[in-house]
Amino acid sequence: MTIRKRITVGSDGNIVLAVGLERAGTEMEVVVSDAPRSPASDEEWHAFLRRTAGSIDDPTFFRHPQGEFEQRDPIE
Repeated sequence: MTIRKRITVGSDGNIVLAVGLERAGTEMEVVVSDAPRSPASDEEWHAFLRRTAGSIDDPTFFRHPQGEFEQRDPIE
């Protein structure tokens, strides 16, 4: 069984995690990952893109040449 919960880290840098299981007396292995949450929906992703698109205002910034694609044998 995998249980996923979204929680916010407290101002003290700690989290409080409460997970109710109906397995009293059972030894369990618990894994906690501190990976930052990725956008949960297309709507949030599009909102992120709208906020950041065109946000580089450094006039010296430029995109370097991307080069040429290698020629590959056709798939038969």
